[in-house]
Amino acid sequence: YLEENSKKNFIFGKNGVLNEAKLQNLNFLGEIPIYKKISESGDIGEPCSFSDQEVGEIFEDITENLLDSMKKVKIKKVKIE
Repeated sequence: YLEENSKKNFIFGKNGVLNEAKLQNLNFLGEIPIYKKISESGDIGEPCSFSDQEVGEIFEDITENLLDSMKKVKIKKVKIE
């Protein structure tokens, strides 16, 4: 989503990934807003998630959701060919 004046503008539609995750019985990890500062900091190799608390919290929440999801995965054997 693109946030303007504290309002979310869902330029790619709303809840598409969330709804598909539910259909596929997968955990929804989160959403990343389209912020210019995220793009620019990534382009120069200095993620703003370290220096910007708001952005850092977004990525921290997604990371926590990913780790929680991974804890639920039960793999008994891994076959490498």
